[in-house]
Amino acid sequence: MINNFLLNKKSTSGDIYLSPWMFLNWIIIAVCLVIGALLFLSVQADARGVEAQALSGRLEGCLSQAYLDGKNLNENFNIYLECDINPKVMENDNYYFNISLSDSSNQVKYFLVKGSGLFQTHCDYQKGKYEKNFAQCSQRQISVIDKLSGESYIVNIIASSNQK
Repeated sequence: MINNFLLNKKSTSGDIYLSPWMFLNWIIIAVCLVIGALLFLSVQADARGVEAQALSGRLEGCLSQAYLDGKNLNENFNIYLECDINPKVMENDNYYFNISLSDSSNQVKYFLVKGSGLFQTHCDYQKGKYEKNFAQCSQRQISVIDKLSGESYIVNIIASSNQK
């Protein structure tokens, strides 16, 4: 019985010495967590260029599919419905797109602009350079063939995003 008492006393005698080291470990872990959170939250990700490319890609796919389905770009073409774009997103002035349809003689047959017109100026100004405070742009050009008339058209798409 005495041996059990001594064994138990020896096993609990070091607990008071672990306490300061335990608190020191907690402090080091807390400081590392705070530093990690501050480093993570201080980085600013700029996804405007990617968003502009995604919007122009969606428009490109949608318009090429519309021409494959026999639909033409005209006043009756609902870009929001056909391309599955939410009109409320375009109304908040963070996005812009410009679609122009030209024939082989470069005569514009159809022109559509949605969003803030100021972004077109930003896109024109940034050709060949990067401005971090301007909207980021993406430009695409596709060739489509009208199924009814057999004519070839060039569709120019300019999409821009200023969503920060």
